[in-house]
Amino acid sequence: MTSVEWQLKRELWSQSDTGFALVSRDGRAAGSWAEGRLAALLGCRASSPACSKAEGCSRFFPSAFEFCPSCGGRLAAAPAASSELWLPPYGNELGRGQRPFGLRLTETPLTPEPTDPTLRPHSEMLAPVGASLQYLVSPLGERAPALLAIDCREGNLFVLTGTDTWTPLDPAGDAHLSGWSLPSDGWRAAVEDLSRSNRLWLPTDHGLCELHLDLPSLSYQAEYLTPPCIGAPLRFGQQILVPCAGKPSAIELVSVSIRRADAARTVLVVPLAQADGRHFASAVAASRRAFWEARDGQLIVSVLPTGELSADFVPWPSGTEPWFSLGSPDADRQGQLWRQCRSPDGRIQYVRLGREPEIYATDGPRFGTGGISFRQGIVISERERPWDEVMADADTAAKIVIPLIEHDSQDVAVCVEIDWTGGIDALLRSPGKVPGRYGLRGATNRNLLNFDIRRPWDATVFVWDRHLFIAHPDLERIAGWKLQ
Repeated sequence: MTSVEWQLKRELWSQSDTGFALVSRDGRAAGSWAEGRLAALLGCRASSPACSKAEGCSRFFPSAFEFCPSCGGRLAAAPAASSELWLPPYGNELGRGQRPFGLRLTETPLTPEPTDPTLRPHSEMLAPVGASLQYLVSPLGERAPALLAIDCREGNLFVLTGTDTWTPLDPAGDAHLSGWSLPSDGWRAAVEDLSRSNRLWLPTDHGLCELHLDLPSLSYQAEYLTPPCIGAPLRFGQQILVPCAGKPSAIELVSVSIRRADAARTVLVVPLAQADGRHFASAVAASRRAFWEARDGQLIVSVLPTGELSADFVPWPSGTEPWFSLGSPDADRQGQLWRQCRSPDGRIQYVRLGREPEIYATDGPRFGTGGISFRQGIVISERERPWDEVMADADTAAKIVIPLIEHDSQDVAVCVEIDWTGGIDALLRSPGKVPGRYGLRGATNRNLLNFDIRRPWDATVFVWDRHLFIAHPDLERIAGWKLQ
């Protein structure tokens, strides 16, 4: 079998009797990809009808070619790439205007086509092996989106290189991605540009890690920018902000510029009587303020009129304790954020985030996305005040609905519905399996998948290849439903 090599700017290709294959790019050897997936990633051209009939012509050609070198036929341009993007854990939140960032809200479509009565998914894929997986959909600087799985706990990265094949990404240098030992509820990724850039930032026990990914070679470069992270990074204008463990009696809020030419970093030191062991369970940005919520208070960052940042740690009002398991803080129409808290006698109160909180009592806990919320099996739309009294009938009182993520403008959420008549605390602490179903609730009510598993609310939702996927640590395969 004869072989010819083509040096095409950054890429080295080989041509043999069986077609073209990428050898390397920028000196890095190509990884093991299914041919079709790598061709889409690189924007390869396809054979013309004349090429497909000529002996020795290839199915795919380097994007630099306009004509087949074997038969001279004009090559077809690469098909238009999908515009799907998914930033873990809650999807594509870009372009939200004045809505707070960091809630369980997305503008990515979530409504599947109708399912058959057996509730069978339209598609399935094998789940990668990982302790705590989140999924990212992005071109990462290439021509078409790829699906990545990030094992937050162990610090591993995988990419879907075939129909059902997950391949690990390896470090190109000495540094590798570290793990994150804090509760997974507080984790999130930050990006420079989800549709164009190959840079992202992840929180780890060794600091904020800046990753440069090279998908064709299945490799990445890692650089650590801060002390150990105790909260998730937030994109704040042209900066990435992240709270870090510094001195024993202070939190260090580190600001990293996302501009390539500006490597400047600034540190705001927030003194505390005792900072050891603190971590932040939630990170939300609203207008010119950012909030990181911890068990004993809020780290509040504001933009001053001068453009500088100020940071303070504000304790929760006396006698209140936040209940983070209930989901995101609720966002009202004015953009203010409200966290559900418990008083010592067990009563539920909504506490407004900020330096001067307001408090409203309510008749019981609600699980929420930041938009709609659920009191047992009853939906409370964002047009209502979430703390208003809710009357449950016998049917809705026997169910607990936990929304995983909501489509912001359609008032529909992907939810866990559990058959349960006990208390919320007992459910969340239950070590055994519970029966129920995944489905859509809110403006649309549709069941997708029955289950009998442990902690079904630990499921992860993502959109890939025009399918809504639901993954859970106890399920070997990830179920998907084709979107409308």
